[in-house]
Amino acid sequence: MRIRFASLQTVGGAIGLTLALGALAAAQQTPVIPFPASGPMTALGTPDSVKAEDYYKNIQVLKGVPANQIVPMMEYMRAALGGIRCQYCHNPPPAFEKDDKPQKAMGRKMLQMVMDINKNTFGGATTVTCFTCHRGSTDPVGTPAIPEMTEAKPAEAPKAANLPSADDVIAKYVAALGGEAAIRKVNSRVVTGTLDYGEVGGAGGVEEAKGTPFELDQKAPNMSVLFNRDPKDMTASGYDGTAAWIQNPGGKVGDLTGPRLGRAKRNADLYEPLDLKKEYFRLTVRGTEKIDGKDTYHVTALPAGELPVELFFDTQSGLLVRKIFFDPNPVGDDPTNVDYSDYRATPNGVKFPYTIKSYSLPPDSRGADATMHVTGVQENVPIDNGKFAKPAAK
Repeated sequence: MRIRFASLQTVGGAIGLTLALGALAAAQQTPVIPFPASGPMTALGTPDSVKAEDYYKNIQVLKGVPANQIVPMMEYMRAALGGIRCQYCHNPPPAFEKDDKPQKAMGRKMLQMVMDINKNTFGGATTVTCFTCHRGSTDPVGTPAIPEMTEAKPAEAPKAANLPSADDVIAKYVAALGGEAAIRKVNSRVVTGTLDYGEVGGAGGVEEAKGTPFELDQKAPNMSVLFNRDPKDMTASGYDGTAAWIQNPGGKVGDLTGPRLGRAKRNADLYEPLDLKKEYFRLTVRGTEKIDGKDTYHVTALPAGELPVELFFDTQSGLLVRKIFFDPNPVGDDPTNVDYSDYRATPNGVKFPYTIKSYSLPPDSRGADATMHVTGVQENVPIDNGKFAKPAAK
């Protein structure tokens, strides 16, 4: 059985005009299927009430943790240690749960240490994480590096920030997309194209795919569904205006909950660029940052009850070029980057990104990634509401 952490079944957690592909947004909804603890397979989208020890084999330190947080925790640890693979600590299948490797024993000790520090020193807040010490390496360095001696120079006076307001940045973004009138002319959209994805995670090891066909259907005000048309791994995910769901290649269906539900709801909004100030109770321009050699305005957006979302808008064009969102788990906040490029005008004159890349680990760390290549955009086409409804499990 193949296991894909970056296949389209895991990219449906965020959909919309900003199309936050969210390559691993729903990874926690995709348990490591070959290794349930016992009994029949639980439905995709393991709920928070199912504990790790009741779902997976040989859980020791993480008892009591919801089963749907185990995969995000493992992905976070991979990122903190520089993109290691599952087999760094685990035996290959079918002995995935065995304790033969010393790295697994050390990993348990490290998890316990981190949890104890946060509990006893920081009141249970996730302050210290794996990344605090490891910084992208399996071997944390305990000795500070001696910097090169350089000639002392007087400190420069800080330059006064000359930043636009968040309202100005959003207004320029809307104008760059084609303006509010053009955006509101669109009441439905069908986006087609192909998906390339690579992965290094999963019990099955490395697996990549290129040219997987996809279809994204959107309908005002807030319905969306994303289909993977790969005959071998057909998957779907959607938001029907109330609930967010995801279906895996085996036909199992589950719900997105918590922050992923909130994110799916926001991204299903066909008029999301016009509603940013409604969806986030605070938008703050933090400064400017370089992305691919271009200056961008860094805007922090705060959704109610969730972690901040970081948005980056090109200072010249006004278009959104990057979005970073975070999924909380007991060992740290797991980031996903989504980059948007190659904006083109649609039939109604609205700019749409024809290339969207999502990744949860730095590209140079062999991390999971997925790239959408849009080939066609149709607007104001009839779409039956039933297409967005949560399907029955097969």
